[in-house]
Amino acid sequence: MIHESNYMTNILPQLAQMNRGAWLYTEMLVECYRETYPVHVLGGAVWSNDEDAGNSHTPGSLSDMDDWFLTTHDVRTPTHFWKVIQLPSDGPFPNDGNRIAFWMDNAKDASAKNVGAYVVSLETLAEKLAERGQNEAFLVAEGELLSHKPEKVWGMPKKCDRS
Repeated sequence: MIHESNYMTNILPQLAQMNRGAWLYTEMLVECYRETYPVHVLGGAVWSNDEDAGNSHTPGSLSDMDDWFLTTHDVRTPTHFWKVIQLPSDGPFPNDGNRIAFWMDNAKDASAKNVGAYVVSLETLAEKLAERGQNEAFLVAEGELLSHKPEKVWGMPKKCDRS
């Protein structure tokens, strides 16, 4: 499976600071919590909804390597990435429904230090996706609120062997 996931058809360009920062933090959350709990993850990429999206992005959000892989691999650079991490009901974050969602700029300031700035509710995530033509319905258990946003980003568990 590792070899099958490392093809150009299964990658999207991310700025190095984002990939090694806030996005890496979300990947570490998944890796560390899966040692104790079954973890369900949803995620995706979002491109600008401008007509000329292949040539322009929000100023300052992407580096000068904007759409660097467009010519060579026919792959545009996403403007945003999103992820939802769901732990089982007996997980360590019952106040959050054991769920956390992220809406992340593919930007230089998306560091691990400020990953909390990218935590959103499922409702906000769905709205941001819909604004960009990517309608997504996040189904939750009866009584749970789509509008709940964790007060802060989850911390890593005390013991985590990422090897």
